[in-house]
Amino acid sequence: MARRRDAPFTSEDYEQMHYFYGYARGNAAEAARLFREQVKRRGDRALERWPDHRTILRVRDTYREGRVPGTIPRRLPLIRDPALVEKFIEEIERDPSVTEASNSALDYQNL
Repeated sequence: MARRRDAPFTSEDYEQMHYFYGYARGNAAEAARLFREQVKRRGDRALERWPDHRTILRVRDTYREGRVPGTIPRRLPLIRDPALVEKFIEEIERDPSVTEASNSALDYQNL
């Protein structure tokens, strides 16, 4: 997954936001306040934007979905051609060791 160029926070920032959400026992506003205090206390860098409770909740939801905040999820190509779908199914039947994970890496156009 590629990191979004316009993402205002680093991966470590998102991890800390999630940590403070748990520390604040699910209180997103309190987690945002704790995160701001921690970054200001550390003083190693200044943030252009500060997270609010909505940011904290989006981070929580993103982690729950198994994604990484601030990244662009890799999307599989949409197959609409029935002939390509049939070729794909034949390829799986021909080689049953093909797993779902390796299917995502297949080039659907060249089956």
